[in-house]
Amino acid sequence: MELDSVQIGAADVETAAAAYRLLLGLAPAPLDGGGRRFQLARGAIEIEAGEPGVRSIRFVGESRPGWPESFHWLPVHVGSRPDVRATTDGLQSTTSSCAHPTPIAPSASGATAWGSGSRSTGRSRSAGSACCSSGAPA
Repeated sequence: MELDSVQIGAADVETAAAAYRLLLGLAPAPLDGGGRRFQLARGAIEIEAGEPGVRSIRFVGESRPGWPESFHWLPVHVGSRPDVRATTDGLQSTTSSCAHPTPIAPSASGATAWGSGSRSTGRSRSAGSACCSSGAPA
């Protein structure tokens, strides 16, 4: 079983996707149903229409006996990765060498934006973010 993604609701998917694109420096892939998926080195952020904020997390693989249906009020889904269509805007999906997502900053809706720490420039996304290159454990 492995973490696949976090689903974040947005009143306007296109506006939210544009903000995350700017924040992450990645082009989103369109999802069936009108959502957008930002694939990171380990996991993904999916923006979907709905109430703003973090809505659920998805794991892929076989569900284990006793696996929770929620974790700290957040619904947990177990299944397969969604079908993703290729991006068409020419941007490449880039990932950093950081092995874990780090919280970057809260969004206007109160949800926390997640990223992958520092980029190839060696600069951190924020003064408080930790990344493997800064000595934090993966």
